[in-house]
Amino acid sequence: MKLILVRHAETEWNLEGIIQGHSDSSLTCRGLRETSVLLAAFSASEYQIERVYASPLGRAWQMGQSLAEHFRCSLTAEPALKEQAFGQFEGMPLELLRQKHPNDSNALFRL
Repeated sequence: MKLILVRHAETEWNLEGIIQGHSDSSLTCRGLRETSVLLAAFSASEYQIERVYASPLGRAWQMGQSLAEHFRCSLTAEPALKEQAFGQFEGMPLELLRQKHPNDSNALFRL
């Protein structure tokens, strides 16, 4: 058995530099293209996709649905795959967090 880990495609908040955590935002047009490219790459490979596990968060779930539909396999929501929660900082631009809360930013992201 092989396990392939795939991060969700680009979202609106990724593009805008906003902290997501358990909050959600939609895939961008680029994110949808990234999903299509991933499907094409898997289709062209010798990998056999038998099951897809995805975070229940919309951005990952949408990508998981695309994979499962394309390969006609099951899709299972796995809460342990959710991104970590960032509490009060979710929805905040990363640059604003760095400016207003530098200690918290360093502790969370160690950039």
